[in-house]
Amino acid sequence: MGASILDKGMRRGPLGFFSGVWAVPWGLGRILRDAKLKQLLVVPLLLTSVVYVIGAYLLIRYAPGVMDWLWHRPDGGWLEALWILALIALYVLATVIAFLLFATVAEAVGGPFYDKMVKHVLASHGIASTEPSFWAGTIPDLVRSLVFLAFVLGCALLGLIPVIGVVFVVIGSILGWLGLAASATNSVLAMTGHSGGRRLGYLFSHFFPMLGLGAVMGLGMLVPGLAVVVIPAGLVGATELYARGART
Repeated sequence: MGASILDKGMRRGPLGFFSGVWAVPWGLGRILRDAKLKQLLVVPLLLTSVVYVIGAYLLIRYAPGVMDWLWHRPDGGWLEALWILALIALYVLATVIAFLLFATVAEAVGGPFYDKMVKHVLASHGIASTEPSFWAGTIPDLVRSLVFLAFVLGCALLGLIPVIGVVFVVIGSILGWLGLAASATNSVLAMTGHSGGRRLGYLFSHFFPMLGLGAVMGLGMLVPGLAVVVIPAGLVGATELYARGART
C-alpha cells in the first residue's frame, strides 16, 4: 500500500497531498529498517534533541509575555473573548515559526549526516548524487528559510486582527508547512544539481505533495517523542518521492 501511494508522489493535483502525507511515516519506517540510516542518524538526533528542548522551553516561557506586551488582557466582555482568540492565534503561529527555526537549525547542525542519508536513499534507486558544498547547499536553504519566516511572521502579526485574523493564521500555517517541506527537500534537490531558484520552483510546482509532507512534519513536531525524528523522516520520505518521480 505504501509503495503505491508514494508512486503517485509527483502528481500535481490534490491527490498528491496524500502521497506527501504518507512520505513521512514511510521515511521513518525506512530509517528503522535500514541499519546504515540508523547509524547516520545517531549524531544529528542527539544534537537536535538539545535544540528542541531549548526551543520548547523558550516558546512556553516567553509566548504569554509577548502577547501581553502586544495587547494587555481586557477585563471581561467581548474584548476579552477576542483577546483569547488572538492568544490562540499567536500560539499557533509562534509554534509554526519555532518549528521553521528548529528545522533550519536541525538541518544546519546535522547537514553532513543528512546528506549522507539522502545519498544512500538515492543510490538505492541508482540515482547519482554529489554532496553540495556549504555555499551551494546550506546557504541557499538558510536564505529560503528566512524568507518563509518573514512571511509567516507577517501573518502572525496580521493574525492579531479581530475576526479576519483567522484567515491570516490559516495562510501562515500553510506557508509554515511549505517551509518545512522545503527544508526536507533541500538536500535531495541540491545533491541532484538543482539551483536555489529551481529548488523553490520545485516546491510550488509540486504544491500538494509538499503541503502534505509539511503538514505531517508540523503536526509530528507537536508530539515530544516524535519531534526530533520528524526532520530525518521527512527528509528520507521527500527523497523517496523525488526518486520515484524521477523514474516516471
